[in-house]
Amino acid sequence: MALPPKFSGHRLPLGDAAASSAPHAGVHTIELYLDYVCPFSAKMFKTVANDLAPKLNSDPALASKIQIIFRQQIQPWHPSSTLVHEAAVAVLRLAPSRFWDFSGALFAAQKDYFDVNVVNEPRNQTYRRLARLAADSAGVKEDEVYGLLAISDKPGEDGSLNSGNGVTADLKVVVKMARLVGVHVSPTVILDGVVANERYLSSPIEMLQPRLLPLQAVDVLLLAARSSYRAGPASRAPTTARFFSSSLINQTPRLTCRTSILRSVRPTALKSSPLALPRSFSKSTPRLEDAPKQPARFLYPESLVIYHGGAARTTFLGMLKFAMLMGAVFVVVIIAPALYRSGEPLWKPAAVITCAMIPLAFTLFSTSPQVAFVRLRLPRFARASPELLRRYAEAPPANAVVEVGVLNFHGKPRVVALPLARLSPTNERFGLVNWTVVEDAAETNKRLASAEGSFTIWHRLLRRPLKKLNIRERGNDAKEAWVWDAVVAAVERRNR
Repeated sequence: MALPPKFSGHRLPLGDAAASSAPHAGVHTIELYLDYVCPFSAKMFKTVANDLAPKLNSDPALASKIQIIFRQQIQPWHPSSTLVHEAAVAVLRLAPSRFWDFSGALFAAQKDYFDVNVVNEPRNQTYRRLARLAADSAGVKEDEVYGLLAISDKPGEDGSLNSGNGVTADLKVVVKMARLVGVHVSPTVILDGVVANERYLSSPIEMLQPRLLPLQAVDVLLLAARSSYRAGPASRAPTTARFFSSSLINQTPRLTCRTSILRSVRPTALKSSPLALPRSFSKSTPRLEDAPKQPARFLYPESLVIYHGGAARTTFLGMLKFAMLMGAVFVVVIIAPALYRSGEPLWKPAAVITCAMIPLAFTLFSTSPQVAFVRLRLPRFARASPELLRRYAEAPPANAVVEVGVLNFHGKPRVVALPLARLSPTNERFGLVNWTVVEDAAETNKRLASAEGSFTIWHRLLRRPLKKLNIRERGNDAKEAWVWDAVVAAVERRNR
């Protein structure tokens, strides 16, 4: 199929840019119909861009005989498919030469636009993320891309309420081109106008395994390249004849995509050829688990710090507790026994111990509720964008969990996971306590049963459950402090 000039960026640059910009006689055309939110399309794109393209670029004579065209295939059962393809069309209009760069970045980050990560996100917010990705990967201006993608909330000049955005007209052309050749799914490979997937759909089992297409279809691409590279006998590799044992190929100027011809390819010849397939292509049954697993990309960690009391303040409180404890131990272990052995009246050692214990008790009383930090555990969807995080924080579910960090009596940090539903605002200890943890009877009984026989003072000091907390209303040093404000508002609404 012809390629409109405004979609020239769809063509993969091979060899001389000038030569590859205008097709000529003897050139075989490979069209890749790919969807940006299809994992199998991502696998095929990576194979073509990282393995096939470098091999073709390394041989200018071979590159001049073949052209690869990216065809955007929108799949409506993926709601975000239209949005990501609109972003690609916007990049294609602003910077056609960077279309393949943006496509590579979009395929690498495709999980960010899967259904779960966009279901609760406004459409324009998704466009904003796509515009930011385009600016980072294709060098275009974020505002220009967003200007082409954004949907206005006001009627058009003619009063229309469904006029689309700045790339809707171009997107319609892309859809019409796919419908013209009858392509319905991705990935689909068309070789010289003929769908080249029939070799791999010869049995019902293979039809149920679309994951075979991304790797095996490249076999067809390389076969097409070999058939078009018809150098003289002197310059051709001795093993080239093995690739075309069928007489039909030697008699026909163009490659005939028939199953009987494709099956004549010998795997042993592929290994000895200068353009041998990578080892992963020679596997008879590629498996999905063989593909490299890329970690999911999120904007926020699984446990997000939403409150922090300040590093200097927390360090001071920890050192104060430790100093008071060491001072009391020094008085009780060294000073008081020395006074007692020296023959001093008994009230003097007792007075010294009392003077040491009073500051320690006051310090523990006033600093024990102090919270060093609070972390909120986030589900996967809430980690994708600020808007989804805001929605989760404003209406946290009943099973939301927060991790509260406090300092033990000797200054050592301690982290306790608590259900958010158990936190309740209060005002106790002359304002030193503004949050209380509602006691859970079942959890209390379980804890007492597990500690039966070993419930010593050590457990009381180090393993006692949190009941009283002090979280300052001002002075939150967390980067995402607004999340804590939203959570507090949600808790207060729940307790009304």
